Amino acid sequence: MNSLVQAEHLDFNEPPELARSGRLHLALALIKNGSFERSIVILTEMTRSGQKTPETVTAAGIAGLRRPLVPPEVPEGDRDIVVKLGDAMSSAMEQDAKVAISKFETVVGEHPDEPNVHFRFGAYLMGQDPERGITEIERALQLDPKHLPALVSMSTIYLKRGEIEKSKMYAEKSVEAGPSDFSTHIALGRVMLEGDDVEGAARELELAVRLAPQVPEAHFSLASAYSRLGRKADAEREREEFQRLRKPADTNRTAQD
Repeated sequence: MNSLVQAEHLDFNEPPELARSGRLHLALALIKNGSFERSIVILTEMTRSGQKTPETVTAAGIAGLRRPLVPPEVPEGDRDIVVKLGDAMSSAMEQDAKVAISKFETVVGEHPDEPNVHFRFGAYLMGQDPERGITEIERALQLDPKHLPALVSMSTIYLKRGEIEKSKMYAEKSVEAGPSDFSTHIALGRVMLEGDDVEGAARELELAVRLAPQVPEAHFSLASAYSRLGRKADAEREREEFQRLRKPADTNRTAQD
């Protein structure tokens, strides 16, 4: 997978068909590795640049269900939900809200006990109908109280709304459920930063960086904590690392626009 990641950083400088194949293989490798959100970012970029195919739809469905599988490994009984969820997510990636919502409603109606379906629908609805989005994410948590993306999302939602205590509650639950997941420590670190526990925030964000040194957002948030603590050199180092890590992604998006 390292060679595919390196190729991505170089914007897959190959003929279009080979570049498309490389991005799809990277997305599938990330899914197999459990990096579902990163794979969805790649699949979104592919879809929006006109590279939607049955293969990208299937990959989106597998990533949406958070299954570390490649398409041939999907059990026969799960293929319907994979394709239908992937189709709904692909319509969302294409920014076709009316069609996406209709497709999500269908798959939620057919699979009401699958927390990842509710989470994906809820996450999408946050840009369309936030209150309904929260209801769907809460449903995911009712079905799976340790659903990490749902816990982190709820923390982020309430942090943006300025409801610090609610945000902190969800962030702490996420750390308890996933202590080795960097996103939970970013969530708690950001809440602590807003709540003026800057030293606690720095500890959480330092842990996030150790767990996932390749994630730009971890360095950005840690830079903010260091700046608040007056650690100027450390803050500048983290800002530089954030810019270094963000540059390949920014270059890819510019090339596709």
